[in-house]
Amino acid sequence: MEQLDAKLDRSVEQLDAKLERLRLQVYNLNGKVNRLVGHTLGVGAQIEEDDEEMKQLAAET
Repeated sequence: MEQLDAKLDRSVEQLDAKLERLRLQVYNLNGKVNRLVGHTLGVGAQIEEDDEEMKQLAAET
């Protein structure tokens, strides 16, 4: 039983680490998309506000 608990704990830790990496990848991709859209449409100010909001959300999680 203890072996099963240990294995489950390791699996949960691995999934948490993968989720954290995915969250950072999504955050970085979102920033790249926002900058691309901003440069394309010339709406840099709104993009900067969105980027700041994403940073705050990332800090909260």
